[in-house]
Amino acid sequence: MIVFLESLDAPGTPEGPARRPVLRLGEKGLVPSVLAVASGDSILLENTTGIYHRLFSYSESNPFDLGVLRRGEARSVGLGAPGVVRIYCSLHPSERAVVFVAPSPHFVTFRPPAGYEIRDVPAGRYRLHAWSESAPAPSRTVTVPSGAAVSAEISPPAAPE
Repeated sequence: MIVFLESLDAPGTPEGPARRPVLRLGEKGLVPSVLAVASGDSILLENTTGIYHRLFSYSESNPFDLGVLRRGEARSVGLGAPGVVRIYCSLHPSERAVVFVAPSPHFVTFRPPAGYEIRDVPAGRYRLHAWSESAPAPSRTVTVPSGAAVSAEISPPAAPE
């Protein structure tokens, strides 16, 4: 599950340094199979296998086609718009990954029922969201005071009776 904050005080404003996460093509496909990044980040797609791959995404928010990646090659893709980016290999249909592009750098990936913690969040009002491929996306408003920690539980809505 991915939990992320979206600023209500200044929506759409970049709030942190860009990162460069890596998706590796290995013997077991794309690793990791689920990755979270912030809007504006780029990801490095790296082929560590001895065979060719052709990675692409038809996502509405961040479409791309890297062409053929040979052994040892790596290419970078910028992900500017928030949303879900599904990545596929046209040469190996079982190789795929999902990249969730969060609207801010304030996010964390975790496995329930474990807890989560988002660090270094500036004071302000935020919308707290959760995303998973298998669960609804609940959200709630939270206010983060300067220099203080905030506890906020987020869970899927109850099923109708």
